[in-house]
Amino acid sequence: MDRNNIIDQNIKNVNSFENRINEIIDNSEDYLKDFYNESPNYVCDKEYVQKLIWLTYSHEEKKNILDNELELYFRK
Repeated sequence: MDRNNIIDQNIKNVNSFENRINEIIDNSEDYLKDFYNESPNYVCDKEYVQKLIWLTYSHEEKKNILDNELELYFRK
């Protein structure tokens, strides 16, 4: 696969992901819409790889990550 094909595929993948996230947001309850819209993991194009990585975590892994972030936040 040449470089242009890789770039084109990457753009398609990013667009597909963004479309899916927008669909999820549109079909969510208000509190979840707020969550997705305020979360850099779902709306910031610059970090789309982080978005994809986040989606690969299990619920338990996500909970542990978020719990650790809260613990660090409240230690300040």
